[in-house]
Amino acid sequence: MKKLLLAALIFLLSMAEGLAQQPNIILMLADDLGYGDLSSYNPNSEGNEPNNTPIRTPILNDMAKNGVRFTDFHSAAPICSPSRRALLTARYPNRLGEWAEAYRSSPDGVVAFEDPTIGTWLNTAGYATAVYGKWNVGEVKGVSWPGAHGFDDWLIIDHNTGYFQHQNKNKDCLNRPMLFETGGNRVSDLEGRYLTNIWTDKALEFIAENKSKPFFLYLPWSIPHAPLQAPTSAPTTAFDAGAKSHTPEGREAYVTMVEHLDSQIGRIFATLKKQEQLENTLIIFTSDNGGMLSGNCWPLKKSKQHLEEGGIRVPMLMQWPGRISAGTVSDQPSIMMDASVTLLAAADALKHVPKDRVLDGINLLENSDTKREFGWRRRDWGAQGNYLRQEAFRSGDWKLLRTFKHLGNKQWSAEYKDELFNLKNDLGETENLVEQRPEKYEAMKTAFNEWKREVVELEPKYLISLRDQLGSPANLPDDIVMDFKSTEFSGKIHKAKTKELVSDPVNENGVCRVFVKANATPPLLHTGMEVDTEKYSKLRFEMKITGGATVGAGRVVLRHTGWKGEDVHFRPIADGKWHEYVIDCTNSAAWSQWTPQGRIGVALPVPTNGEIKVELKTIQLVPERIRDAQSIQPTKEQTSIKWGHVGEENSVRKVVSTEAEYNSHNRHGPKTFYHVPFTNGTFSLSWKRDLPQKMNLVFETVENGKPTHLFKVFVNGTPNKDITKTDIISCVTYEKIPGSKKLKAKVKTKKYHAEAGKWHTTSVTFNDNVVTIRVDDVEFSVEDDRLRNKVTQCGVGHIWGTLETKDVTITKN
Repeated sequence: MKKLLLAALIFLLSMAEGLAQQPNIILMLADDLGYGDLSSYNPNSEGNEPNNTPIRTPILNDMAKNGVRFTDFHSAAPICSPSRRALLTARYPNRLGEWAEAYRSSPDGVVAFEDPTIGTWLNTAGYATAVYGKWNVGEVKGVSWPGAHGFDDWLIIDHNTGYFQHQNKNKDCLNRPMLFETGGNRVSDLEGRYLTNIWTDKALEFIAENKSKPFFLYLPWSIPHAPLQAPTSAPTTAFDAGAKSHTPEGREAYVTMVEHLDSQIGRIFATLKKQEQLENTLIIFTSDNGGMLSGNCWPLKKSKQHLEEGGIRVPMLMQWPGRISAGTVSDQPSIMMDASVTLLAAADALKHVPKDRVLDGINLLENSDTKREFGWRRRDWGAQGNYLRQEAFRSGDWKLLRTFKHLGNKQWSAEYKDELFNLKNDLGETENLVEQRPEKYEAMKTAFNEWKREVVELEPKYLISLRDQLGSPANLPDDIVMDFKSTEFSGKIHKAKTKELVSDPVNENGVCRVFVKANATPPLLHTGMEVDTEKYSKLRFEMKITGGATVGAGRVVLRHTGWKGEDVHFRPIADGKWHEYVIDCTNSAAWSQWTPQGRIGVALPVPTNGEIKVELKTIQLVPERIRDAQSIQPTKEQTSIKWGHVGEENSVRKVVSTEAEYNSHNRHGPKTFYHVPFTNGTFSLSWKRDLPQKMNLVFETVENGKPTHLFKVFVNGTPNKDITKTDIISCVTYEKIPGSKKLKAKVKTKKYHAEAGKWHTTSVTFNDNVVTIRVDDVEFSVEDDRLRNKVTQCGVGHIWGTLETKDVTITKN
């Protein structure tokens, strides 16, 4: 066996000559296969009993002999879904948002028009594309199913099912097969057939149909993931039957399943060879994460679910006759997204990736970088909690592992233990070098923090509704109980024993729709949520009831712990029109007893006869202190203006200035200052500009007895004198320069343009050291310790032309 740098993988032909004909590409992904399960990685079947029994995989062994075997290849996560998100997008799952660091998904999953995948780019490059296997990155037709991601043909499960009975315990199953084909149709006539065989048959048909066109075949197998059902089991085997993991019986089933996978891969190789396509096919085989409890992860520590090497270091084989030297062994540090970028490069499809799209992999056919850096975060979240379990960072041979203290009951504290390992000398992660190498430890922590700042998306399209033990997401709006902007209903519905009388919720254009028939138990739309009951006192929503029937009472569902609590009744109006409901939650004893395990929502009314359609818009908490909001009037006692021409009509304040005045005042526009001090609170207003130029807000404080800038917001502009940049919102914080009275500005921007001639709303909320800015529907946050200072005055300004303002309000927290 030869141990070579990756540059030596290119064999016989130059890349220019090799890319003259696009290769076929087959990407195969095992599910929960251990690093030490294949004899090419563990020829003597070393490891712990009962998981050290040998597995015969002659096809995969030949693949290692005929191509390259990577010994330092990693999944992007220690669990299924995040690693598959990474493989398809060629990006860390963290770039989707912290929600994607866990198995659980956002309601829409990986949205194709926001986060395109390798299927789309290869399809654009002229490839026929297909996926047969476990999809696991989103299940919304036209949004996140394979068709939206560039796959021409597909037969998938979204989550693991039984191998013979293609069902699972998901609430949508209802004793039906969870196997779906191209177009989203449910497949019911394949029950009793082994899943792996079904997908292999589809793969062979696809290869035969595309003899004259380059193809991309993605095979994300579900094998050998539990349930541990060997192909020799009875076709009637229940979907959830199977041997227990980490038992001799479980290992025996596991071995049989992996050997069967090898035989099915052999059928694919045989077909390629028979059709004379093998020489022009790039084939990649790996696993989505480390081995499950019946897998062999030798010589690594731990297994799936963990960020020790056993959970993330996986087998990786790559074969391309005539391009990759046979028998190559590579110790190139590499990660899941490298496979994605490599196949895009081989297909000459990288040119179809938008230039501003960051991909987190490298082309393994060309790159031999051994000083690479990787990061991982292991998270669990759901209705009852949001917790970081582990984090890890790799730089060269060094690895930093951070493990948060487990409190039991699926909860983790903010307390953690750091470990530092040199993997070159200690692959089993047995010697913690934190104390022996303090300078390396500090450098690794600094580098990891930089990685997180660069990679982890803290302002994603979808936010986890509960903060984790470290306080993230800091910009979480804590007033939204349920909104219906997503195409998938993200809350829960409880129908009791009258399920046939209540439809499933459907979201469309920000409205949730449910049909309710007479005699139904009132359906509960609810979610788990930690509520600040000192801050909020009411629940607000809009509801429309159509159907013409008389309806019973509605209820605001308030259960402080689990299902314990007391609801508040209200009288709904069923006239086919939208009505606003504001319900005082303090009328329920549950409000003062609220816990993080509380449930909140709305019980829908039930008609006395027939059927009604109930529609709901955002369910939102209303703060008690909104009654303390102070409407700021443009009086001499409360405001001042540096210069400009001021008028008022119908409660609209109008400030007019000219370009000549702007230039004569050293290129500064007029500002109206509102003198209402507050520490935590919200400054909000509506405004309209006659020109597509910037409007700015300035917030000042007092330091050392003198007024000084605290924070600025520029809508349609930047803090500098450039007035042509009108498509961004800029936020400016200020940092003290040691030994100087001057402040250093720090700018954060977000793309947005507020159209001239129209009214816009802007709010700036100060909460401790975080400021949240909202312009119309665009929202983002900044964090800085100086923001804890008291705001002494707020200025509203523009450059020249006309600025109209109204509804200027300060809400003090």
